[in-house]
Amino acid sequence: MEVPSWTLRIEGRLVDQPGTTWKTRPAGHKFSEFVNSMVVELERDPELYSDNVVQWRRSTAEADVDGFEIKRRGDEDVRARIMLDIRTATDRFKVGSPLLRELLDVRGTVSKAGFIMKLWQYIKFNNLQDSDDPDQIRCDAGLAQALGSSVVSFTALPQMLHAFLMRPDPLVIEYTVRVHEGDFHMGQYAFDVEVEVEEPSRAGAGPLANVPARHRDLVHIETQLAQKMQEIHNARAKRDFLRSFASDPVAFVHRWIDNQTKDLEVVLGDRRHGLEAALGAIMEADSMAQELTDGHKQALEHEAARWLKESALYDEPWADEAVFHYLSAKTLERMQQLMQHQA
Repeated sequence: MEVPSWTLRIEGRLVDQPGTTWKTRPAGHKFSEFVNSMVVELERDPELYSDNVVQWRRSTAEADVDGFEIKRRGDEDVRARIMLDIRTATDRFKVGSPLLRELLDVRGTVSKAGFIMKLWQYIKFNNLQDSDDPDQIRCDAGLAQALGSSVVSFTALPQMLHAFLMRPDPLVIEYTVRVHEGDFHMGQYAFDVEVEVEEPSRAGAGPLANVPARHRDLVHIETQLAQKMQEIHNARAKRDFLRSFASDPVAFVHRWIDNQTKDLEVVLGDRRHGLEAALGAIMEADSMAQELTDGHKQALEHEAARWLKESALYDEPWADEAVFHYLSAKTLERMQQLMQHQA
């Protein structure tokens, strides 16, 4: 003999708003996508039935579904109390203080930012901000009673208001499972519940999106940004290098030799190589030209010329190109002078 039983199905679907067209209709959504948790309490004799409370909590590991089914044994009508915690794209709270709800005209749930904004509007409308110290709020009688203080700091308000925010009450639906009305019985009423749905143009951009995937995209973008910044830095260094060489090749070569000799000194620990000695002689002659005698100056120039002559630095291919550009610049400068003289 088959044991009598019944099945309670709880389901829902997203209803289009007025004016919605096939272009603006959001993609298909499942019922469980808009529910954080659900509790169903069955009014049955606890001595005969022990499974009178059914709980479901949202999990990222589970796929969304269109509805839930509860199967139980029995052949009598059962009253059920269905409690739904509706999921929203933004965290919303219930204001626990009735006086504060009345003062700020808060209806239903509100976000933390919206709650602070309502309080700020109340402060500005009633001119409660101290004119000498804008950080001090001089509460009127109603606000002082709600906050428990006649003077509060504006910077302390967010933390103070946090104590008044509570989790919103669940949506409670009373329903009776009627087992004596045939094989299938549909409830007499359908309940409209307001939910938040992402805009089609911003699909996947809100808190209901795949957070790990968005995090990976953000890391990839940051990596690309770092690479581009490095490329810009390298291009700028190259531009400065070439611009410095083009403006004054002789001075640039001298500076370059100086830097190379210092690097070579650090690597080899030797201060008696030809390039450094030649450069040292040139720099010493330039810096002390005003204080040296003609004989000493000629000796330094002779030493520098000897080191440069023995060095193979200027035998490199870049030297010919540097001389060519330098002479071209000088030729152009001389031609401009002649043209100005003829004019």
